Amino acid sequence: MSVIGRAVPFIAYSTPPSFVASAKSTSTVVNKPTGTVAGDLIVLLCSSDVTGTATPPTGFTNLVGGSGLLQGCYKIAGGSEPSTYTYFIGGSTFRGTGAATFRGVSGIGVTGSRTTTSSSNVNISGVTVPVANSILLAFTGSSGAVQFTAPSGMSTAVSSATLNPPVALFYEAIGSGASSNRNSAASGSANLEGFLISLSP
Repeated sequence: MSVIGRAVPFIAYSTPPSFVASAKSTSTVVNKPTGTVAGDLIVLLCSSDVTGTATPPTGFTNLVGGSGLLQGCYKIAGGSEPSTYTYFIGGSTFRGTGAATFRGVSGIGVTGSRTTTSSSNVNISGVTVPVANSILLAFTGSSGAVQFTAPSGMSTAVSSATLNPPVALFYEAIGSGASSNRNSAASGSANLEGFLISLSP
């Protein structure tokens, strides 16, 4: 694995994440992270209490396809971004959402597969990072009211422990090559999902 040559350029996150607490809905709105400027990479994540497919906001690209509890998408910010984004997941569900912005990255290096388990921890399958000086992101979500702990060596970008369902996003600098799995412990047993991606310099 190559040597990491730079700090992680994590800029901002949207707080608190949006959550429809009073009624089920087919969509949810998340705030754009404060301080986002043109050229930044914006990541959105959303977890719902039942599995479904996702339609990302206009201009965003899905990170994992198919049906699941946890969804994510991204875009490179343009010169005129709206203050909020609307995320659609098929079916009327409760959901929690979050957003984070990273600077100094060119795009997605690799996207891993979704790891699904019914347990008190999710051991997210590793990925092969294509280039040095990358950023590894771990997405986690659950159908139940649990709090996720950052995997060893990772820092927290988004954590919505007060939401049901919750979402969390963790990050670290990483070199090229095969990563190990990243294990995130939950505060209780539930249906958990997670996946890894890398951001390229």
